[in-house]
Amino acid sequence: MEPDLSYEGILPIDPDKTYEITYQINGDESGPVIETISLTNGTSMEYYPSSLSTASSGTKITGKVTDVAETN
Repeated sequence: MEPDLSYEGILPIDPDKTYEITYQINGDESGPVIETISLTNGTSMEYYPSSLSTASSGTKITGKVTDVAETN
């Protein structure tokens, strides 16, 4: 499953900047998983898929953005 992000800010995203979006995935049986997405050109995402192990098939997997930083 790919991350599904939306932006609800007042100012537009600067397409000349790169943003590092850190997020936390909950539901893995060994604890939270922290990952980062790189956003460039305002629309291009680069990330590495995560693999999780859950305690049962009914475990709910959730994600939450924890930080956004400009890198240039």
